[in-house]
Amino acid sequence: MISFSAIWCHLINDITLFADVETSIQSGEVVFLVTGRDTTYEAISRMVPAHTRELNAIPNLSATAKKAENGFMLGIRSDDTDLLTQISAIGFLGTMTLGAHHPVHHLAIARGELHDH
Repeated sequence: MISFSAIWCHLINDITLFADVETSIQSGEVVFLVTGRDTTYEAISRMVPAHTRELNAIPNLSATAKKAENGFMLGIRSDDTDLLTQISAIGFLGTMTLGAHHPVHHLAIARGELHDH
């Protein structure tokens, strides 16, 4: 049986170590094109669309995930230019840490529990 910790490590390792990210800044939007192959593509496909729920819970922020060749395009919009500057500065990986799910998610990992964020 594969443990949740092994699954989590696979996902986060593939995203952080092997995903390719192109960032563009357009009027009122930061766009991350996140791509990869094989298990990296699988990790992108699971994590990026799921994380839009957390991003959309942040006031004055709107996130969308759209399928792209070998990955997903994560678009983050806001009327708050300071917020977009912050999103751009922390990049894709920093953006994946945002949201209220993170403390609960990491506590579940520490306990060995599966937690769907």
